[in-house]
Amino acid sequence: MKVVVLNILIPYEFEVTIIAERGFKSIDLFKFIDETLKWKYCIRCTKDMGISIAGKRKIKKLDDITPRKGFTKYFYNIKLTAQEYVCNMAVCTAEESEDVWFIANNISEPYAIREYKKRFNIEEMFRDFKSGGFNLEDTWSNDIQYTKMLYFCVCIAYCYITSLRVSCSKDKKNKLLGATKNIKGKKFRVYSLFNSGIKWFKRAYYSCRKKYYLKTCFIIYQ
Repeated sequence: MKVVVLNILIPYEFEVTIIAERGFKSIDLFKFIDETLKWKYCIRCTKDMGISIAGKRKIKKLDDITPRKGFTKYFYNIKLTAQEYVCNMAVCTAEESEDVWFIANNISEPYAIREYKKRFNIEEMFRDFKSGGFNLEDTWSNDIQYTKMLYFCVCIAYCYITSLRVSCSKDKKNKLLGATKNIKGKKFRVYSLFNSGIKWFKRAYYSCRKKYYLKTCFIIYQ
């Protein structure tokens, strides 16, 4: 898989950033991404991981760092674990939670938290690409060209389905889909943009062709 990904990305000279949850924390992985792949990374660490920060002798492990709510602390050229691996560390309290994020990274600018937050949108998209929508995990081919074309087609379909949902919202068809719910006077989204788009596609294409139609040309934002 590593070779396949490299063969796809290298020709385009993309600036790649690896974003991962605590289960992927590993000094060996940090070194591989930074030194071998020459990519960026923002990987969450567990609070029990050892850390050494110049001028802060009282801090022995990540749990000793206490960030203020709504603020992020950035530490550069710190040393992690007994291996004394040098990297950067961003620490903040998660939004709408008391959970603390410890993000090891090799980004020189203070953007690690911003990059790490992208993980949640990425995971939602992966779910839509896989069992939540297009079932890419059932793909039988290992051919790189086939995989590239398949992902290209799925990306187009994903954008179209998501755009359908936005269009439905602009045309005030949310009630037909049950896409939103009012709770104590506030409107909450019940389905993701993708799932709402899929529901509208099925309704317009399979169930009510004479009553509704699928747009192929629309303005999402002006």
